[in-house]
Amino acid sequence: MFGMLDFRAHKLFWLICLPFRAIAKISFYAVVLLAIVIAESTSYSAIAKIAMAYLVMEGIALALSLVVWKGLFWAIKSTFFWLVDVVPSHGANIDEAHAIVLTGRAFELNKKFENEIENWTFDDTREMISHMNWRARLFFPVTKRLVITVSELQRVHAETGKQPRDIGLKGVTEIRKSFRVGKVSWLEKVIVREHFFNSIVAFALILLVIGYAVPLGIFQ
Repeated sequence: MFGMLDFRAHKLFWLICLPFRAIAKISFYAVVLLAIVIAESTSYSAIAKIAMAYLVMEGIALALSLVVWKGLFWAIKSTFFWLVDVVPSHGANIDEAHAIVLTGRAFELNKKFENEIENWTFDDTREMISHMNWRARLFFPVTKRLVITVSELQRVHAETGKQPRDIGLKGVTEIRKSFRVGKVSWLEKVIVREHFFNSIVAFALILLVIGYAVPLGIFQ
């Protein structure tokens, strides 16, 4: 084993996981293609093939997620923490140091948000937004939503001395929802959440290939 400061260990862990994340992204499209091939090998109608391909895709993707990717991540994480003696630097203790290794600045920002809302700045807001996925940043008012929520939480802290951790997740959520821009629609949830978005993309690809490309002989 060798010692390494938590924030440096995070960079090493991120680099180790990078190729596996890339493979996971590529495997998603491979699974969609496999599902299409399986469905096309049957003599069902086009609609039945589309439904079959989608269900097969979801089944394989679920199995990969639960058995392969979660198991692989657990193995990588366990091996990393066995080989690397993480030294708290940005974290207050070993548990926080391990959390920083896994999530980096996101953990530190969440900690500051929960415990030091009075010291939260717009730079913190921009940095937290940068950790959100591109769909949230591109299509929805996440920056404005966070700015308004922080402003209200700072007002509450100034009047009562309560931090967001004292209010609790439910309380913070209620404060956010009290503003029109703070309400998260079902459409936003579907587009932003990775599983839902992947399902939409997969269905669109299946529909395009089985419903359009194959009948026209594009892949023949």
